[in-house]
Amino acid sequence: MEQDKLVSDGDQPFAFEVANPTFWGGILSATLSHVELPALAISPENGGSISGFYLRRWEIGGPEWSYELRGAANGYLALNLPGFSHWVLAARVSAGFTGGSYPRRYSIGGESSDLVPLVPGSNLGSGRRTFPMRGYQRGGSYTRAFVGITELRIPIWLAGKSVGRLPLLIDNLSSSLFWELGGGWNEGEDPSPTALSDVGAELVLDLGVGAGLLLRTRVGTAVALKDWNNTQRGDVRVYVAFGPSF
Repeated sequence: MEQDKLVSDGDQPFAFEVANPTFWGGILSATLSHVELPALAISPENGGSISGFYLRRWEIGGPEWSYELRGAANGYLALNLPGFSHWVLAARVSAGFTGGSYPRRYSIGGESSDLVPLVPGSNLGSGRRTFPMRGYQRGGSYTRAFVGITELRIPIWLAGKSVGRLPLLIDNLSSSLFWELGGGWNEGEDPSPTALSDVGAELVLDLGVGAGLLLRTRVGTAVALKDWNNTQRGDVRVYVAFGPSF
């Protein structure tokens, strides 16, 4: 059972009525995964995962309904090149479509990041994205979406050093080069799964914090290769994210 509610906590109320229907329904999901993760690995290796789900929901006390079918596949191939661990060629494809009288909507863009709590009620990170594209700000409202990502992950430095007397360990430094391709469209429109594209690079720092907590910090820059959503071809976007990209 779910309800998405739009409210205003400011002094001025909304100038329009907002529908907040409540839905009931069910989800059928499945995941299959097999990867290798050696001791010094910077990424899963030599394997992959596939996951998907189907959701169907109906409005309680009303006529609205919707469905959603979404899936993703990840693959990882270890490359025996110089470094303290294998280089890894990684790829991900994700797709989704929704329909019905009250369909969900997909946005595209932004970086996919874990949320790191600083203090109660305050987090670092932008959250996990279903359809990230790092060269674009998050935007759009679609019932169909597709994103494909290719990354080359490269080990740089195995540190294993503490930072003074702080409960902080610099584990290792790596980098990744990536290319992303994707797009969104609505039911009845011509499919546009390759309408957007970007390229970029990340520096990835693995930190040990406290008693056994591993914090992966990614500092990246991405260049848009096509115009979309107030982003022009050639625009550069810089970001900080936490956790693996996928």
